[in-house]
Amino acid sequence: MNYIFNRASVTPRFSSTTAAQSDLSRLLTALAAVDATEGELPLLRIHDDPWAFQIAEQGGVFQSLGDVATSLYEVDYELGEYFTALQRMTPSDADFDDETVNLILNIDVESPADGHANCFPKAVIAKDDAVLCTVGSNILVGFLRDGEWSLDHLAFHSGGQDFVVDHIATIEHATAFIERSRNTARSHLTARTFWENKALAFPNLTFGTQIEDNLKKFSGQMLKLLFLRLADLDKRTSDWKTTGTFPDAMPPITGESGPTMAKYGDTRKFKDEAGDIEIFEEHIWVDSLHRIHLLKEPKTKTIKIGYIGRHLPTIKHRT
Repeated sequence: MNYIFNRASVTPRFSSTTAAQSDLSRLLTALAAVDATEGELPLLRIHDDPWAFQIAEQGGVFQSLGDVATSLYEVDYELGEYFTALQRMTPSDADFDDETVNLILNIDVESPADGHANCFPKAVIAKDDAVLCTVGSNILVGFLRDGEWSLDHLAFHSGGQDFVVDHIATIEHATAFIERSRNTARSHLTARTFWENKALAFPNLTFGTQIEDNLKKFSGQMLKLLFLRLADLDKRTSDWKTTGTFPDAMPPITGESGPTMAKYGDTRKFKDEAGDIEIFEEHIWVDSLHRIHLLKEPKTKTIKIGYIGRHLPTIKHRT
């Protein structure tokens, strides 16, 4: 995934450095939220050198994107550092192979995509950069400009096909993008793809080192229900972080009886994501035969998943 800068969002130039700085801060905050869900920092593809790309003019003095970004150090040091870290910049159309270039050349912003007529005028304005986002997993990013670019996606029709391009200028756009990405990741989960996509699909859960093997042995017929249970746990954990109270919900999370832990406590010991052995006593049912054993972490308000599989032995059910 890369970011493609929407040059239309700085046309015309800002009339003050302060206004440009405010919109850049808003954009960087949003991109940092997206980056927190990714494995590595994306490239920012931009059509010009940031220090030659003039985005503001105040009193006859021009300010480049690089100048405005540097000024952030005075008001928000972390955002200034983030922009510096993001400076693995490259021209918008660099490094594309011939096949990709041909694909891009054959795409035009012809007409509104079905069900997306409202955002079509902006797709026309952002045409050159929006088209670049149709190849690979690229996101159009830019400045809000007093709400002018208050859209979390752009869409258009070309060559008999609808194209929908993610767009980010604010934290609200980033949140919408993350939710769409999470839902897409969940809808495509299988036992084989789970381990690679678990952090995107279930960002509020961590998974012990044995879970990958657990999934290989898990009933294929029950996988869909399992993923629904994990999605529910992820939602409860997100609510926990928001409200400070872990929500009661069905099915309940329950512990084991004293006699069961006395006799079978060792069977609840599993490795967490760091490989440390912990006791995962609490559990939630998937169906009558399968359980998810977990550990709630109050300090971080996260849930650790230690075991997914068949019902472990208890005093009543010595499976």
